[in-house]
Amino acid sequence: MVSPQIVDFIKVSKSAGVSDDDIRAQLLSKGWSQQDIDDSFVVFTNDPAAINTVSDSAYLISVSDLINGTVGVWQQHWRQLFMIVLIAQIPVFISVVLAYVGLTLGPEKLTHNPLSFGPVPFLVGGVVTIVGLAQFWMRAALIECVTFRDEGISATDAYGRSFKKLLSYFWVGLLAGFIVGGATLLFVVPGVIVGVWFTFGTYIVIEGGAKGFTALYRSRRYVEGFWSAVLGRMFLLGLLLGVVGWAYSFFANGVVALIQLIPKFGVYIVPVAGVVLDAVSLAIVTASTTIYSRLIYESLKQVKGDLDMEPGTGVKFKYLLISIVGVLLLFLLVGLIIALILRMFNELGTAAY
Repeated sequence: MVSPQIVDFIKVSKSAGVSDDDIRAQLLSKGWSQQDIDDSFVVFTNDPAAINTVSDSAYLISVSDLINGTVGVWQQHWRQLFMIVLIAQIPVFISVVLAYVGLTLGPEKLTHNPLSFGPVPFLVGGVVTIVGLAQFWMRAALIECVTFRDEGISATDAYGRSFKKLLSYFWVGLLAGFIVGGATLLFVVPGVIVGVWFTFGTYIVIEGGAKGFTALYRSRRYVEGFWSAVLGRMFLLGLLLGVVGWAYSFFANGVVALIQLIPKFGVYIVPVAGVVLDAVSLAIVTASTTIYSRLIYESLKQVKGDLDMEPGTGVKFKYLLISIVGVLLLFLLVGLIIALILRMFNELGTAAY
Protein backbone atom coordinates (compact mmCIF):
# COMPACT_ATOMS: atom_id res chain seq x y z
CA MET A 1 0.00 0.00 0.00
CA VAL A 2 1.29 3.45 -0.94
CA SER A 3 1.87 5.71 2.06
CA PRO A 4 2.12 9.50 1.68
CA GLN A 5 4.48 9.55 4.67
CA ILE A 6 6.85 7.08 2.99
CA VAL A 7 6.73 8.90 -0.36
CA ASP A 8 7.55 12.19 1.32
CA PHE A 9 10.36 10.56 3.32
CA ILE A 10 11.80 9.18 0.08
CA LYS A 11 11.56 12.59 -1.56
CA VAL A 12 13.34 14.36 1.30
CA SER A 13 16.01 11.67 1.63
CA LYS A 14 16.73 11.57 -2.11
CA SER A 15 17.15 15.33 -2.21
CA ALA A 16 19.65 14.98 0.63
CA GLY A 17 21.66 12.45 -1.39
CA VAL A 18 20.72 9.32 0.57
CA SER A 19 20.92 6.07 -1.41
CA ASP A 20 17.86 3.89 -2.04
CA ASP A 21 19.29 1.05 0.08
CA ASP A 22 19.85 3.37 3.04
CA ILE A 23 16.34 4.81 2.67
CA ARG A 24 14.84 1.33 2.66
CA ALA A 25 16.88 0.38 5.71
CA GLN A 26 15.74 3.47 7.62
CA LEU A 27 12.09 2.85 6.74
CA LEU A 28 12.30 -0.79 7.80
CA SER A 29 13.88 0.26 11.10
CA LYS A 30 10.91 2.60 11.69
CA GLY A 31 8.48 -0.32 11.37
CA TRP A 32 7.19 0.11 7.81
CA SER A 33 6.46 -3.09 5.91
CA GLN A 34 8.52 -4.11 2.89
CA GLN A 35 5.41 -4.07 0.69
CA ASP A 36 4.51 -0.50 1.66
CA ILE A 37 8.08 0.62 1.00
CA ASP A 38 8.19 -1.08 -2.43
CA ASP A 39 4.82 0.36 -3.47
CA SER A 40 5.83 3.86 -2.39
CA PHE A 41 9.13 3.62 -4.30
CA VAL A 42 7.19 2.66 -7.42
CA VAL A 43 4.96 5.74 -7.08
CA PHE A 44 7.96 7.98 -6.45
CA THR A 45 9.86 6.62 -9.46
CA ASN A 46 7.05 6.26 -12.04
CA ASP A 47 4.50 8.92 -11.08
CA PRO A 48 6.19 12.20 -10.03
CA ALA A 49 2.82 13.96 -9.96
CA ALA A 50 1.76 11.70 -7.12
CA ILE A 51 4.57 13.09 -4.97
CA ASN A 52 2.66 16.33 -4.70
CA THR A 53 -0.13 14.52 -2.88
CA VAL A 54 2.02 14.49 0.26
CA SER A 55 2.16 18.25 0.11
CA ASP A 56 -1.61 18.69 0.40
CA SER A 57 -2.43 20.65 3.54
CA ALA A 58 -5.26 18.20 4.19
CA TYR A 59 -2.66 15.98 5.87
CA LEU A 60 -1.72 18.82 8.22
CA ILE A 61 -3.71 19.53 11.39
CA SER A 62 -6.73 21.71 10.61
CA VAL A 63 -7.11 25.25 11.91
CA SER A 64 -10.08 24.29 14.07
CA ASP A 65 -8.11 21.42 15.62
CA LEU A 66 -5.18 23.79 16.21
CA ILE A 67 -7.37 26.28 18.06
CA ASN A 68 -9.12 23.56 20.05
CA GLY A 69 -5.80 21.91 20.82
CA THR A 70 -4.26 25.18 22.00
CA VAL A 71 -7.24 25.85 24.27
CA GLY A 72 -7.05 22.29 25.56
CA VAL A 73 -3.37 22.58 26.52
CA TRP A 74 -4.14 25.89 28.24
CA GLN A 75 -6.92 24.29 30.25
CA GLN A 76 -4.70 21.43 31.42
CA HIS A 77 -1.46 23.35 32.08
CA TRP A 78 -2.42 26.97 32.73
CA ARG A 79 -0.82 26.99 36.17
CA GLN A 80 2.59 25.93 34.86
CA LEU A 81 2.39 28.29 31.87
CA PHE A 82 1.47 31.33 33.94
CA MET A 83 4.07 30.49 36.57
CA ILE A 84 6.82 30.24 33.95
CA VAL A 85 5.95 33.72 32.70
CA LEU A 86 5.57 35.21 36.19
CA ILE A 87 8.99 33.93 37.26
CA ALA A 88 10.53 35.71 34.29
CA GLN A 89 8.83 38.96 35.35
CA ILE A 90 10.64 39.12 38.69
CA PRO A 91 13.56 41.14 37.16
CA VAL A 92 10.99 43.40 35.49
CA PHE A 93 9.33 44.05 38.85
CA ILE A 94 12.71 44.82 40.44
CA SER A 95 13.55 47.24 37.62
CA VAL A 96 10.23 49.06 38.15
CA VAL A 97 10.98 49.41 41.87
CA LEU A 98 14.51 50.67 41.19
CA ALA A 99 13.22 53.15 38.62
CA TYR A 100 10.65 54.43 41.09
CA VAL A 101 13.28 54.82 43.83
CA GLY A 102 15.62 56.59 41.42
CA LEU A 103 12.96 59.03 40.29
CA THR A 104 11.90 59.65 43.89
CA LEU A 105 15.39 60.32 45.22
CA GLY A 106 16.65 62.07 42.11
CA PRO A 107 20.10 61.57 40.52
CA GLU A 108 21.72 64.06 42.93
CA LYS A 109 20.77 61.80 45.85
CA LEU A 110 22.49 58.79 44.30
CA THR A 111 25.90 60.39 43.81
CA HIS A 112 28.09 63.06 45.41
CA ASN A 113 28.34 64.87 42.10
CA PRO A 114 24.96 66.36 41.14
CA LEU A 115 26.07 66.52 37.51
CA SER A 116 26.82 62.81 37.33
CA PHE A 117 24.59 59.76 37.57
CA GLY A 118 27.44 57.73 39.06
CA PRO A 119 26.60 54.02 39.13
CA VAL A 120 23.06 54.51 37.79
CA PRO A 121 23.86 53.81 34.08
CA PHE A 122 25.68 50.62 35.01
CA LEU A 123 22.81 49.56 37.26
CA VAL A 124 20.28 50.21 34.51
CA GLY A 125 22.40 48.35 31.97
CA GLY A 126 22.71 45.36 34.29
CA VAL A 127 18.98 45.26 34.97
CA VAL A 128 18.15 45.48 31.24
CA THR A 129 20.55 42.61 30.53
CA ILE A 130 19.05 40.45 33.27
CA VAL A 131 15.51 41.19 32.05
CA GLY A 132 16.48 40.22 28.49
CA LEU A 133 18.08 36.96 29.62
CA ALA A 134 15.04 36.14 31.75
CA GLN A 135 12.69 36.60 28.78
CA PHE A 136 14.96 34.46 26.61
CA TRP A 137 15.08 31.66 29.21
CA MET A 138 11.31 31.94 29.69
CA ARG A 139 10.66 31.09 26.02
CA ALA A 140 12.89 28.03 26.22
CA ALA A 141 11.10 26.93 29.40
CA LEU A 142 7.70 27.35 27.72
CA ILE A 143 8.77 25.12 24.82
CA GLU A 144 10.10 22.58 27.35
CA CYS A 145 6.81 22.59 29.26
CA VAL A 146 4.65 22.24 26.14
CA THR A 147 6.90 19.65 24.48
CA PHE A 148 6.87 17.35 27.51
CA ARG A 149 3.39 18.29 28.75
CA ASP A 150 2.37 14.65 29.09
CA GLU A 151 4.95 14.32 31.87
CA GLY A 152 3.23 17.07 33.84
CA ILE A 153 6.46 18.92 34.61
CA SER A 154 6.30 21.97 36.88
CA ALA A 155 7.44 25.48 36.04
CA THR A 156 10.68 25.07 38.01
CA ASP A 157 11.34 21.75 36.27
CA ALA A 158 10.81 23.42 32.89
CA TYR A 159 13.35 26.09 33.79
CA GLY A 160 15.81 23.54 35.14
CA ARG A 161 15.58 21.19 32.17
CA SER A 162 15.70 23.95 29.56
CA PHE A 163 18.75 25.53 31.22
CA LYS A 164 20.87 22.63 29.98
CA LYS A 165 19.80 23.41 26.40
CA LEU A 166 20.07 27.20 26.51
CA LEU A 167 23.35 27.46 24.60
CA SER A 168 22.06 25.25 21.77
CA TYR A 169 18.75 27.12 21.83
CA PHE A 170 20.56 30.46 21.60
CA TRP A 171 22.86 29.25 18.81
CA VAL A 172 20.00 27.98 16.66
CA GLY A 173 18.06 31.20 17.19
CA LEU A 174 21.14 33.26 16.31
CA LEU A 175 21.83 31.22 13.17
CA ALA A 176 18.22 31.46 12.05
CA GLY A 177 18.21 35.21 12.68
CA PHE A 178 21.38 35.75 10.65
CA ILE A 179 20.24 33.55 7.77
CA VAL A 180 16.72 34.98 7.62
CA GLY A 181 18.10 38.50 7.98
CA GLY A 182 20.61 37.89 5.22
CA ALA A 183 18.00 36.43 2.90
CA THR A 184 15.65 39.33 3.64
CA LEU A 185 18.26 42.00 2.92
CA LEU A 186 19.31 40.23 -0.24
CA PHE A 187 15.95 39.35 -1.74
CA VAL A 188 13.16 40.32 0.74
CA VAL A 189 10.67 37.62 -0.34
CA PRO A 190 13.14 34.72 0.13
CA GLY A 191 13.55 35.98 3.69
CA VAL A 192 9.90 35.09 4.34
CA ILE A 193 10.40 31.67 2.77
CA VAL A 194 13.48 30.92 4.89
CA GLY A 195 11.75 32.24 8.01
CA VAL A 196 8.93 29.73 7.62
CA TRP A 197 11.44 26.95 6.90
CA PHE A 198 13.21 27.55 10.21
CA THR A 199 10.09 28.03 12.35
CA PHE A 200 10.61 24.79 14.27
CA GLY A 201 14.39 24.88 14.73
CA THR A 202 14.22 25.83 18.42
CA TYR A 203 11.49 23.23 19.03
CA ILE A 204 13.76 20.54 17.61
CA VAL A 205 16.57 21.67 19.91
CA ILE A 206 14.43 21.58 23.05
CA GLU A 207 13.03 18.22 22.02
CA GLY A 208 16.61 16.96 21.98
CA GLY A 209 16.65 15.90 18.36
CA ALA A 210 19.46 18.02 16.95
CA LYS A 211 21.49 21.22 17.29
CA GLY A 212 22.79 24.05 15.14
CA PHE A 213 22.56 23.69 11.37
CA THR A 214 21.10 20.21 11.75
CA ALA A 215 18.06 21.53 13.67
CA LEU A 216 17.46 24.22 11.05
CA TYR A 217 17.91 21.74 8.21
CA ARG A 218 15.40 19.29 9.70
CA SER A 219 12.95 22.11 10.33
CA ARG A 220 13.15 22.99 6.66
CA ARG A 221 12.60 19.37 5.67
CA TYR A 222 9.54 19.11 7.88
CA VAL A 223 8.07 22.27 6.35
CA GLU A 224 8.95 21.28 2.79
CA GLY A 225 5.73 20.56 0.90
CA PHE A 226 3.67 22.33 3.57
CA TRP A 227 5.17 25.82 3.35
CA SER A 228 1.98 27.65 2.38
CA ALA A 229 -0.09 25.65 4.89
CA VAL A 230 2.32 26.50 7.74
CA LEU A 231 2.49 30.16 6.71
CA GLY A 232 -1.29 30.40 6.50
CA ARG A 233 -1.76 28.90 9.94
CA MET A 234 0.88 31.16 11.52
CA PHE A 235 -0.65 34.21 9.82
CA LEU A 236 -4.06 33.28 11.23
CA LEU A 237 -2.50 32.96 14.69
CA GLY A 238 -1.16 36.49 14.35
CA LEU A 239 -4.60 37.80 13.46
CA LEU A 240 -6.26 35.99 16.37
CA LEU A 241 -3.68 37.23 18.87
CA GLY A 242 -4.06 40.74 17.48
CA VAL A 243 -7.79 40.69 18.19
CA VAL A 244 -7.25 39.20 21.67
CA GLY A 245 -4.53 41.76 22.41
CA TRP A 246 -6.77 44.62 21.31
CA ALA A 247 -9.58 43.44 23.61
CA TYR A 248 -7.16 42.85 26.50
CA SER A 249 -5.67 46.36 26.17
CA PHE A 250 -9.11 47.84 26.79
CA PHE A 251 -9.53 45.65 29.85
CA ALA A 252 -6.07 46.53 31.21
CA ASN A 253 -6.55 50.25 30.66
CA GLY A 254 -9.85 50.02 32.50
CA VAL A 255 -8.21 48.29 35.46
CA VAL A 256 -5.44 50.92 35.63
CA ALA A 257 -8.00 53.73 35.47
CA LEU A 258 -9.93 52.22 38.40
CA ILE A 259 -6.74 51.79 40.45
CA GLN A 260 -5.83 55.43 39.90
CA LEU A 261 -9.10 56.41 41.57
CA ILE A 262 -7.97 54.83 44.87
CA PRO A 263 -7.19 57.70 47.26
CA LYS A 264 -3.54 58.16 48.32
CA PHE A 265 -2.35 54.66 47.40
CA GLY A 266 -3.51 54.44 43.78
CA VAL A 267 -0.40 56.10 42.37
CA TYR A 268 1.80 53.55 44.16
CA ILE A 269 -0.23 50.51 43.07
CA VAL A 270 -0.34 51.40 39.37
CA PRO A 271 3.31 50.39 38.57
CA VAL A 272 2.89 47.00 40.27
CA ALA A 273 -0.46 46.44 38.59
CA GLY A 274 1.16 47.33 35.26
CA VAL A 275 3.78 44.61 35.71
CA VAL A 276 1.11 42.02 36.58
CA LEU A 277 -1.13 43.00 33.65
CA ASP A 278 1.85 42.92 31.27
CA ALA A 279 2.77 39.48 32.58
CA VAL A 280 -0.73 38.18 31.87
CA SER A 281 -0.63 39.64 28.36
CA LEU A 282 2.82 38.16 27.77
CA ALA A 283 1.63 34.76 28.99
CA ILE A 284 -1.35 34.79 26.65
CA VAL A 285 0.75 35.70 23.61
CA THR A 286 3.94 33.68 24.15
CA ALA A 287 2.35 30.55 25.62
CA SER A 288 -0.39 30.45 22.97
CA THR A 289 2.19 30.90 20.20
CA THR A 290 4.34 28.15 21.70
CA ILE A 291 1.46 25.69 21.99
CA TYR A 292 0.08 26.47 18.55
CA SER A 293 3.49 26.13 16.86
CA ARG A 294 4.27 22.93 18.73
CA LEU A 295 0.99 21.37 17.58
CA ILE A 296 1.86 22.19 13.95
CA TYR A 297 5.28 20.63 14.43
CA GLU A 298 3.76 17.51 15.97
CA SER A 299 1.38 17.24 13.00
CA LEU A 300 4.29 17.49 10.57
CA LYS A 301 6.10 14.74 12.47
CA GLN A 302 3.05 12.51 12.25
CA VAL A 303 3.02 13.00 8.48
CA LYS A 304 6.74 12.65 7.82
CA GLY A 305 7.96 10.65 10.79
CA ASP A 306 11.30 11.28 12.51
CA LEU A 307 13.69 12.87 10.03
CA ASP A 308 17.20 11.87 11.02
CA MET A 309 19.13 13.23 8.06
CA GLU A 310 22.11 15.55 8.50
CA PRO A 311 22.83 18.60 6.30
CA GLY A 312 25.73 18.25 3.90
CA THR A 313 28.72 20.57 3.85
CA GLY A 314 27.28 22.37 0.83
CA VAL A 315 24.05 23.16 2.66
CA LYS A 316 25.91 24.49 5.71
CA PHE A 317 28.17 26.62 3.51
CA LYS A 318 25.17 28.08 1.68
CA TYR A 319 23.40 29.01 4.90
CA LEU A 320 26.59 30.46 6.37
CA LEU A 321 27.31 32.49 3.23
CA ILE A 322 23.81 34.00 3.23
CA SER A 323 24.11 34.99 6.89
CA ILE A 324 27.56 36.57 6.42
CA VAL A 325 26.47 38.56 3.37
CA GLY A 326 23.32 39.64 5.22
CA VAL A 327 25.29 40.88 8.23
CA LEU A 328 27.72 42.77 5.98
CA LEU A 329 24.82 44.39 4.14
CA LEU A 330 23.27 45.35 7.48
CA PHE A 331 26.47 47.08 8.58
CA LEU A 332 26.67 48.79 5.19
CA LEU A 333 23.09 50.00 5.50
CA VAL A 334 23.69 51.36 9.01
CA GLY A 335 26.88 53.04 7.81
CA LEU A 336 25.05 54.73 4.95
CA ILE A 337 22.34 56.00 7.29
CA ILE A 338 24.94 57.42 9.69
CA ALA A 339 26.82 59.02 6.78
CA LEU A 340 23.62 60.65 5.50
CA ILE A 341 22.79 61.98 8.96
CA LEU A 342 26.30 63.43 9.39
CA ARG A 343 26.14 64.99 5.95
CA MET A 344 22.79 66.57 6.79
CA PHE A 345 24.20 68.09 10.00
CA ASN A 346 27.26 69.39 8.11
CA GLU A 347 25.04 71.04 5.51
CA LEU A 348 22.92 72.63 8.24
CA GLY A 349 26.04 73.91 9.98
CA THR A 350 27.41 75.34 6.75
CA ALA A 351 24.10 77.02 6.00
CA ALA A 352 24.09 78.59 9.47
CA TYR A 353 27.37 80.35 8.76
